[in-house]
Amino acid sequence: MTRRACLAAAFLIYYIRILFTEFVFLKRGVSWREVFTLAPWLLGIYLLLGIAGGRNADAFGALGAAGVALFLVGSWMNTSAEYNRHAWKQRPENRGHLYTQGLFRYSRHPNYLGDLALFSGLCMISGALVTAVIPLLMLAGFVFVNIPALDSHLRDKYGEEFNKYAR
Repeated sequence: MTRRACLAAAFLIYYIRILFTEFVFLKRGVSWREVFTLAPWLLGIYLLLGIAGGRNADAFGALGAAGVALFLVGSWMNTSAEYNRHAWKQRPENRGHLYTQGLFRYSRHPNYLGDLALFSGLCMISGALVTAVIPLLMLAGFVFVNIPALDSHLRDKYGEEFNKYAR
């Protein structure tokens, strides 16, 4: 029961956080391509975690508790990075400049790091080894697709400012 309740609460928290990030912090339209790419991915994750974790009758224990902590840390990383960048970009003097403060001072992509942490936490909450495929696939996607594409976009948009930051 504890495992299922933690998974359900985490799913709800993640869903609300994604909606808030997309429509408040980023204030950009979501393309149909993005919808049809992300929605099935998230549905697959939710189903795998929900089924594997929901059927897991083992005691919740220390691994599950550590998973809750990791989920919360990852969620905080992602949300605080977006909030701080959003607040910084609201100031007119920062228009057209690259945000490199807050968690971005320590990591070029704290959002992806936060996602890896929170989904690893969800896998720990589920207590099912098969769910480890989720953060592994995410890591591969981030390293080989998302990060190179985003870095290219940032390099095109900010030029030498991004190159200096990347170094």
